[in-house]
Amino acid sequence: MKCRRSFLPAVMVSAILVVGCMSPGNNEDWVDIGESVKGRHSFDRASVKKTKTTVIVREKTVYSEEGKREAVKFLVETGQYKGEALDHLLTESEFDCKASRGRMLSMAIYDGNGKRVAGSTEGGGWNDLIPGSLYDRIFREVCR
Repeated sequence: MKCRRSFLPAVMVSAILVVGCMSPGNNEDWVDIGESVKGRHSFDRASVKKTKTTVIVREKTVYSEEGKREAVKFLVETGQYKGEALDHLLTESEFDCKASRGRMLSMAIYDGNGKRVAGSTEGGGWNDLIPGSLYDRIFREVCR
């Protein structure tokens, strides 16, 4: 009888851990939105947070060679470059679904090992969306 009592809590804890790992909040659902000179762009559908008029979403750019050169140049100019092999950029953006505009809230540059190299939480001002642009594509997906 004593063996069964210790077995049941262990099974319950294991089940909770398995279900927790399988929940949608832990799985990133990256949606490809296209390619530019800077690299391959996507957004994380699981990160979308909606209010009455705005949507906040996480975006990712996996750098192309040109994108890496531009990011290195930016980091050199800001005194933040230390020779890292850059890989991707994560940004958090906000879209105003009624006014068709967007702004960046934060950004972080990562190396190939997933280590954060640089970043900023200084968001930018609102910008009108350019039809057909990458931001316009994200806007159309998240503001439906």
